[in-house]
Amino acid sequence: MRRICRGCGYEIPDDSDFCHRCGEWADKALNVNDEGTVLYSDRCSSCGEDLPPGADFCPHCGASTAGSNINLVRRPFKLTTNNIIAILLAVVPGFFNVFGLGQIYQRRWSKAFMFLAISALLIYVAPSFLQFTNTTMLLILIQVAMFMFSLSDVFGAIVRGEA
Repeated sequence: MRRICRGCGYEIPDDSDFCHRCGEWADKALNVNDEGTVLYSDRCSSCGEDLPPGADFCPHCGASTAGSNINLVRRPFKLTTNNIIAILLAVVPGFFNVFGLGQIYQRRWSKAFMFLAISALLIYVAPSFLQFTNTTMLLILIQVAMFMFSLSDVFGAIVRGEA
């Protein structure tokens, strides 16, 4: 028997009290056998409303509560060559304040051009700004934050399966 999260559809491990993907509590999960049939649920699989104990049909939508099939969502995480190249294109140029190349490689154009615009601001505008004030630490913090944000965006797209 497996437990399937109601919030996201992922399988919850037996030793866990909550879904590691969306945070839903495991006691609200669907109990499912190996064929994908719901063994028992206190909510209707069609409309999601609460079911009275022992009901054969949902009082809200009329759907049968006896063993309905659900589709399990499970995407294995694989680190492919393209993902490694995207990570390298986010890391190496990021050390030189050029952000967005990993997003370009992932073909996520709007994010890529946003990061490239920020790179242009950091490269061309920030040095002239530093001539007038003593804000070197602020500039370094902004550069590090943009590097981390760009890198986490590339990793997030890989994990979510968008890349």
